[in-house]
Amino acid sequence: MEEELVSFLRVSGRTLLAFERFLVHGAALVMFVTMMIVVADVVSRYFFNSPIKWVYPLISRYLMIYMFFLALSDTLRRGQHIVIDFIFRWLSIRRRSLVELLAYLPSLAVFGLILWLGIDLTWLQYVNHDVIMDSLGWPTWITSLALPIGIGAMLLRIVLRIGALGVRMVNPNADVTEAYGEVDEQAVDLFAGTSLPGKHAIEQRKESAARMP
Repeated sequence: MEEELVSFLRVSGRTLLAFERFLVHGAALVMFVTMMIVVADVVSRYFFNSPIKWVYPLISRYLMIYMFFLALSDTLRRGQHIVIDFIFRWLSIRRRSLVELLAYLPSLAVFGLILWLGIDLTWLQYVNHDVIMDSLGWPTWITSLALPIGIGAMLLRIVLRIGALGVRMVNPNADVTEAYGEVDEQAVDLFAGTSLPGKHAIEQRKESAARMP
């Protein structure tokens, strides 16, 4: 049963990872487009005395929003969100997994509510044909769509991470890195660090144990 669950978590983790990479590449593309638009506006404003009127609403109401939400889940996967983790240094892997799992449960409920409200808002704006009154005049649902995309991906990452933590509570040596989401390069020592060990850290621990008399 445990092996089947670990296998499912691994496959799900790989699938979500591919989607997260797609989203973060989209965020990078949006950032590049934003930079090019700003450069074009500066050149047009100061060299030709003809500013581009739609630059501000496009960047502030569309591009910046997508840039933020598209990178949310990948940021969580890499463990780069702000977290208070000093207490983890004195906990075993089982207790640390339990504490982290309990911390993610409220997040699951809150982000689930945000996702539901975001989908509802986006649908209402689409049905009502709401439009932002600016120089662009684009539909408002285009902006709101970024929220369910970003929050939805992060919610899936939280669900997989909770599953990985549950497995790690039962078997501390189980390799659930792909489901948990933290990259191997960020893996730290099993008890001295603050995150679950990746494949590299697990292999080092096994090698050290094998060398012990």
